[in-house]
Amino acid sequence: IAHTNIDLVKNQSNEIENAKSNSSLKELADMMQNHMIKGETGNGAYTYNGVQKMAGYAPVKNTPWVMIITMERKEVIDNVNSLIIILVFLILGTLVVGALITLKISSMVSEPFTELSKVIGKIADYDLRFDTNSKAANYLKRKDEIGKMTNGIKVLEESLNEIVKQTKESSAKVTEAADHISLTSSQSATSSEEVAKAVTEIANSSSEQAQSTENGVVNIKEMEELLDKTQLHISELNKNAGNINAVLFIILY
Repeated sequence: IAHTNIDLVKNQSNEIENAKSNSSLKELADMMQNHMIKGETGNGAYTYNGVQKMAGYAPVKNTPWVMIITMERKEVIDNVNSLIIILVFLILGTLVVGALITLKISSMVSEPFTELSKVIGKIADYDLRFDTNSKAANYLKRKDEIGKMTNGIKVLEESLNEIVKQTKESSAKVTEAADHISLTSSQSATSSEEVAKAVTEIANSSSEQAQSTENGVVNIKEMEELLDKTQLHISELNKNAGNINAVLFIILY
């Protein structure tokens, strides 16, 4: 019905019939007879007048017609190659842009972790001072996970500082108490020495008192003996006095 070559239309060329005498048209005839006439939609390749071609076909709705679009294979391949080159450049460009974006995002993500790692390293080295001029201090105002982590580390440092402060105060109190105990122990030792000395003196005094008591007992015994002797002498004197009185009585009377 229609073709770019008007002579084919005028002569009502039938490629299915022509293929019977021209084997080069067999691919086209098979595609037309087995697919196009049956109202199928598809594509295929064939050779026409020595030129390799590609065709796409589809039935026209509500008509017995079939729309066929053909193009030389070389032209299709050239276009495909151009498209492939364009796609390759687009992919390469996308990869480069993606790599740059990835590097930027990685830098934005890794830099905070690097700075926070430095802060944690300082804490591990017992340096509990939070540098407000450091890059990590800039993350305190962030509302994302990095900001939460930074604030958590700052709170940790403050808590550790408070613990260290309380520990120092407790240590000072313990040292003061230890000094007081040492002084008390020293005074107790001195008092113990004085008590021991006093006990020794008391023991010595007791010993002397016991010796004096023993001497007193001996003296009392001696006094008793003297008293006994004195009483004996008095008795003898009384006896002698009686004898004298008797003699005087005799003399006088």
